[in-house]
Amino acid sequence: MAKIRLIVKVVKGGFVVRECFHAGVPVIASNVGGIPEVVKNSENGLLFEPGDFIDLAAKLVNVITKPEMIDSFRKNIKSVRTISEDAKELGRLYSSIIGSKKIN
Repeated sequence: MAKIRLIVKVVKGGFVVRECFHAGVPVIASNVGGIPEVVKNSENGLLFEPGDFIDLAAKLVNVITKPEMIDSFRKNIKSVRTISEDAKELGRLYSSIIGSKKIN
């Protein structure tokens, strides 16, 4: 099992992060899109500013010199919904919206 996952690609969604968290793996990820909604900096992972490689390097040095941070992050990972659970929730939401509309 991976100790920590580094996500350096500038992505807008948090699916990779959620998959890591589902597996109990904390992440170091770019501070973009939906990622900060899931990764709470210094709580369950680390965030770095996109394109700021000095910031990223500092985060990496932190976890290398203080590996206990990884265990702390792992303990603070809250359960995340699976993609299947999200799909079911969206289905219920769409059904409630469609069900509340009157057709003339």
